[in-house]
Amino acid sequence: MPTYSHSSILHAQNLSIGYKRGKKILKQVHEKISFELHTGKLTCLLGPNGAGKSTLLRTLGASQHPLKGEIILNNKSLHDYSVKALSQKIGLVLTEKTYAGALRVKELVALGRHPHTGFFGKLSAYDYAIIEKAMADTGITEKKDAYVAELSDGERQKAMIAKALTQESPIIILDEPTSFLDIISRIEIMNLLRELARAQNKAILLSTHDLEQALVNADKLWLLAKNKGLSCGNPEDMILNGKIDELFDHHQIRLDKLSGTFRRKQNKFRPIKLKADPEFIFWTRNLLNRHGYELAKPNDLPVATIEIEGKSTIKMITSVNEFRILDSFEALDDFLDNINI
Repeated sequence: MPTYSHSSILHAQNLSIGYKRGKKILKQVHEKISFELHTGKLTCLLGPNGAGKSTLLRTLGASQHPLKGEIILNNKSLHDYSVKALSQKIGLVLTEKTYAGALRVKELVALGRHPHTGFFGKLSAYDYAIIEKAMADTGITEKKDAYVAELSDGERQKAMIAKALTQESPIIILDEPTSFLDIISRIEIMNLLRELARAQNKAILLSTHDLEQALVNADKLWLLAKNKGLSCGNPEDMILNGKIDELFDHHQIRLDKLSGTFRRKQNKFRPIKLKADPEFIFWTRNLLNRHGYELAKPNDLPVATIEIEGKSTIKMITSVNEFRILDSFEALDDFLDNINI
């Protein structure tokens, strides 16, 4: 039997997921996948479209059964829980936009207390305190009297997360929570989820296409690739051992380990030596890569040298006796357009 970390709240071994009707299997999406979900950690599920991310999340949320194997939640099979008991363990935030425009924010968030209230759903003083805290934790308190229809996409997503928090569940699963959001809202939501996982010791699992934000914020990565199954681990390990590069079938895209961004592969880069303060290195390298150059490695023979002293003094040395002083990166860009070195 495998051993699991003390922080593992939900796990499975050799699980098969897909679709079936009765006892008949209609489609198997993945087989023999194994994972652990940890409390106090933000876990990001990454994968291309059609890889089965939503199928996996629905299976974890018990809205569909696995084809083979069991998911264990707190040492008990997921499907041995009643609907009410499970709703106290797992909070779900789905991709679909919320059709609750006629509700005020505080009313929407209050719906998360349903698993804990009686048949008539009467809220106690304790329930109201939980609702207020959830809105404060997600930064949505100022909008509590607004109608959901009046919210921005980012505010609506915060309200949905607040609703999940009021369930007081140790696990929150989110399907593409940053879809439809602008870059600022995406960063805010990712930072919020990471802080909630740590501050409230929750196991938060989300699927996302925002790879770069996931690499920056995730404590754990689940990489789900077509025909390759699920790989789980620490982001840095997954990057440095090349697992992240196996995620996509597109052989012309690779993760640049120095910048943490995805770039188009180029077969031949010409090496250039760069002398600059750290703040200029990344963006100079970005410009050079566009022109087919890379920073020279110790054993490379560079075709040129660039020395940067402040953003308005760029010295381009192309030979022992030939150099050019440039006053901006635009000038360097134009210079590289018109020279072959």
